[in-house]
Formats: sequence, structure tokens, C-alpha cells
Amino acid sequence: MMAAKLLDFSEESMGVEIESQLAKGSVVETVGDLERPTGPQPLDRQGYVRRCGVTGNRKFIAGLYLREETNKAIPDYYEFLQISPNAEPATITRVYL
Repeated sequence: MMAAKLLDFSEESMGVEIESQLAKGSVVETVGDLERPTGPQPLDRQGYVRRCGVTGNRKFIAGLYLREETNKAIPDYYEFLQISPNAEPATITRVYL
């Protein structure tokens, strides 16, 4: 996890100041709150690094391209494993070990 200072933001991209360099093309997760006139708006989006360069104060400025909104719903692991949510731990262990 890395903290960043938001420099600019649009629905498609953002610029941030960070402590460490990010490789071009790296996938990043942006999480936090944006201050809007209507109040804080949560931000939880994936994107990738378009550019990252050093500044005069030994920090880096990264330009991130944000992906379309993603559905961050919690997966149903029971459905994925094709077992009942009421299955006993011993049954799950026997089936998957």
C-alpha cells in the first residue's frame, strides 16, 4: 500500500504525487475519498500507470488511466466451490483435500 497526494482528477484519469516510482503499465488500485462540493465521494477504482517521472523534491508524479467502474461485489465462494453454505467443515475438508 502506498499513500499518494492527488494532483488532478477526471473520470478517466488522475495525477498523483508519490514516494516511489511505479513502472509504466503497472496495474494499481486507487482507494480513498474525493472532496467534492457535495461532500466526500468514495473512490475505489483500478487503473494503470501511463507515466511516472521524478520531481525536483525527490518524489514522483504518476499519471494513471482509470479503468471503467468495476463491480467489486464479494464473490460467493460457496457457489464457486459448488458446496452448500451449510456444509460441515469436515465435509469440505474431505472433498477438497
